[in-house]
Amino acid sequence: MRSKHVPERTCVVCRQKQPKRDLLRIVRTPGGEVTLDPTGRANGRGGYVCADGRHIDDRMLGPKLQHALQTTITQQQLDTLKTALAGSVALSAGVAVTDEDSRKPAGKVS
Repeated sequence: MRSKHVPERTCVVCRQKQPKRDLLRIVRTPGGEVTLDPTGRANGRGGYVCADGRHIDDRMLGPKLQHALQTTITQQQLDTLKTALAGSVALSAGVAVTDEDSRKPAGKVS
């Protein structure tokens, strides 16, 4: 019996090949928006980043993504993307991401 083929992709920052499911896809949509693609199937030009979060604060993330996506990424877009990546990394690690204002104070249970 043959084993199932696992597609591999290359991280744009560290250039290591990994299974596609272990990477996060960032896409430049046909409209020019740069965003995180949680499904991995959005239309547009895509690039992949390691899902373990080690490249979120990497100073090479911006220039390498710009090259891979063939577009210019503003600092504001990059900051928004880093926030989305951090949230995705936390979710994939099983850590709950909550807003400070939405937490109930400890003590009484209603």
